[in-house]
Amino acid sequence: MTHLLRYIWYAFVLIILQVFLIQNINIFGSFSNFFTPCVYLAVIVGFPADIPRPVQYLYAFAIGLSVDILSGTLGMHAFATTFAMGLRELSFKWVLNRSMSTFNDVVNIHTIERTAFISIAAIVVIAHHFLLFMMDDMSWANVPWVLLRTLCSGFMTFMIIMFIQTYYINKKKYR
Repeated sequence: MTHLLRYIWYAFVLIILQVFLIQNINIFGSFSNFFTPCVYLAVIVGFPADIPRPVQYLYAFAIGLSVDILSGTLGMHAFATTFAMGLRELSFKWVLNRSMSTFNDVVNIHTIERTAFISIAAIVVIAHHFLLFMMDDMSWANVPWVLLRTLCSGFMTFMIIMFIQTYYINKKKYR
C-alpha cells in the first residue's frame, strides 16, 4: 500500500510537470507539436505489478483524466492512458512469456531484464502516442503526420522514461 501512495505522488509530480511545463515549451517553433513527450507515462510503465488489475486501470484513468482536465483535451489522455495500462499487461506477456500476476514487484529496469523493460516501454509509449494523436487528428488522411508525431514524441518520451529509470530509481533497493 505504501508504494501505491508513492506512485500517486510520482503521478502528481509528473502531471504537474507535463501540464504546466512540458506542454508550454516551444523549442522547435511550428514543429513543437511533433516533440511533445508525455512524461506521465513513466509512472504507467513502471507501475507495481502486485496491485489488483482494476486498481491499475482506475489509476491509469485518473492520471489521464487529470491531464485532460488540466489541459482541456476532452478525455483523449484518459482513454490513451487506460489503453496503455492494458497494453502494458499484454506486452509483459509477449516479451517475458509470463503473466504480470506472477511478478510480485515493481516493474522497472532493475527488476526485469534491461532489454525486456526497453521493449515493454517502447510498445506502451508508441501505442499510447499513436492512439492519442489519432484521436487528436481524427482523420485517416493525416496518418503520415500522425506517425511522424508518434515517432518524434514517442522517442522523446521513451528517452525521458529511460533517464528516470536509470538515474532516479534506487538500484541498491532492487539488488
